[in-house]
Amino acid sequence: MPLFYESDIDVFLADFGLDGLLTSAAAGIKTIKVIFDNDFQQINIFDGGVESSGPQGIVKTTDVSGAIHGETLVIDNKAYYIRGIQPDGTGFTKFILSEN
Repeated sequence: MPLFYESDIDVFLADFGLDGLLTSAAAGIKTIKVIFDNDFQQINIFDGGVESSGPQGIVKTTDVSGAIHGETLVIDNKAYYIRGIQPDGTGFTKFILSEN
């Protein structure tokens, strides 16, 4: 069960989200709200640190039910491929995205 109510998630995404066009065989082709940013990650295997950043989108879990890796999300006329899907149990899902 999500931590937040659906209406709270809708208000948050309406206030802070961008429109994104999801193209998914199971979830359908639809416009959804996306919190879009560049995620920073650091991997430090015994001080051999590697730093990286890449696009990600936070979406409402029920909007993307059935979406799978390789499907597309278009934001500001730029297509991104879904490379990772990470639901957080609160009603939000993080999409790890790539440009190719």
